[in-house]
Amino acid sequence: TAYAQGGVCAALAPTDSPQKHAHDTLLAGSHVNDPVVVDVVCQEGPELVLELAEFGAQFTRMSAYDDNASDEQFHLCTEGGHSQPRVVHAQDATGAEISRALLERVKSHPNITLHDRHAAVALVTSPDRSAVAGIDCLAFDDDEHSTTTLGKPVRFAAPCVCLATGGCGQIYPITTNPAGSTGDGVALATALGAVTDGMEFVQFHPTALAAPPPPGEKPTGRAFLV
Repeated sequence: TAYAQGGVCAALAPTDSPQKHAHDTLLAGSHVNDPVVVDVVCQEGPELVLELAEFGAQFTRMSAYDDNASDEQFHLCTEGGHSQPRVVHAQDATGAEISRALLERVKSHPNITLHDRHAAVALVTSPDRSAVAGIDCLAFDDDEHSTTTLGKPVRFAAPCVCLATGGCGQIYPITTNPAGSTGDGVALATALGAVTDGMEFVQFHPTALAAPPPPGEKPTGRAFLV
């Protein structure tokens, strides 16, 4: 999340509407998009963006660019595919700001416990394999100077598991994705027979220059950001 820069889209402008947002989205997606999902996202987007602001996300306001503008008004940008200004942003570090606000909210919640430096390795199923019953992880030492590389096995029992594990950019020889984007969530799910959809749609963003390494140096798999 912290790597996301540009912004999050929602029909908040007076001239905009969820219907216009959905139209632009389907057009930009050559109507390959699932229209039901597009409609839900565009309809619920404005309320959820406002909720993020209530949670403490400091989105850029119009007053940052116009002294006469209200501090309550979001600065909305227009980016590729959008016919209306609807990109809510926090300067050029929107993902980092949303992550900061949500993490603070999570840490203050009495019913949520965070377990940092845990790597999921397998989903746990019920004895008859009819349902997911938890997840197996490796817990690593919190000491960044530790020489121990082996994690301690830990099992979390749970009536339901939500996989939110990021992308899979590292399956490509060159990517701007972080090193941890190895498709672990998809692998965990498909190992139990989950059906995937739209795996061919991988967004290569931000734009980068895939240049060969200098003479005598090995390829790093990283690209130069433009």
